[in-house]
Parts: sequence; C-alpha cells; structure tokens
Amino acid sequence: MARTLLGLVAAGVLAAGLGSQVASAQVCRLDSMLKYSADHAAVKLEFNIAQVSISGGVTPSLLDLTSVWLTVEPGERVTAGQEVGMATFVAADFPLIAPVSGTIGSLNDAVDSNPEIAVRDPYGAGWVYKITLTTDEDLATFSTLLSVDEYRELDECP
Repeated sequence: MARTLLGLVAAGVLAAGLGSQVASAQVCRLDSMLKYSADHAAVKLEFNIAQVSISGGVTPSLLDLTSVWLTVEPGERVTAGQEVGMATFVAADFPLIAPVSGTIGSLNDAVDSNPEIAVRDPYGAGWVYKITLTTDEDLATFSTLLSVDEYRELDECP
C-alpha cells in the first residue's frame, strides 16, 4: 500500500521544467556534508544508511508544493533512478527519484504528521525516507552523487 504524505512538504522538490520561473525565487540552503542528485535529492550517509531529503537548493514559494506521495514501503528494494513517489505542485506533478540503490529502511512519520518540518529542516528532522545500502553495488551508487559545489553549478545556485 502506498504511503501518502500530505501538506506543504518542501519547496523545490524538482525545479526541472520550471526553468527561469524558479531561478528568481531561488534560495539556496545547501550543506557541504551532504551529496546531491541531479533530481534534487539530498543524501546524508551514516555508515550504510542513506538519509534522503528534498534538496533545499531550489526553493520556490512554499505554497507551490501541495503534497508528496511515497509509493515505496520499508523492506522494498529500490534502484538509483527509480521513481519512489510524486511531488505535487500547484501547477504540475514531479517524480521523486531514488538517488541510490538499496532497501527502503524507514519513512519519516514526523513528516507525515507535520509536513512543514521538511521545509524548515530538510537536512535534519525533515528527512523523507532512508535507504540501507547493503551491497558494494549499492555503495557505488552513492559515489556517483554530486558534491555541493557540483550541485550548486548544476542548479546555478548562488
């Protein structure tokens, strides 16, 4: 059964397709200790657990995002690049893409009950889900993620 996280979850899940409309409203909140995907996921690796959040690198109006649906459950195996959910903006829907391969470990109940936390603290209490990296191949997918400088360049984030 798919899990639904409703509410104003996080600004800037995916700027793809929004182009210059987003650039003018952009506020960068990046952490140099994290890795980023081109699909706007931020990843914090602790041992073999990847904590995935929505990147704070692109932040349009907080009212633009109305809901996030996760279509994965704990214990489910995912592959880097796999769609694991959907973010709904007022104007469009955008897929949430797994930044690394592994097994879904947990979903953040705090975000489910208090979605605003994903906006206020995307790299702390506002994480969305965790993936356990169990194989060497899973760990290799982490090494393909972008550094903060590479992500900043990709998104033209000041």
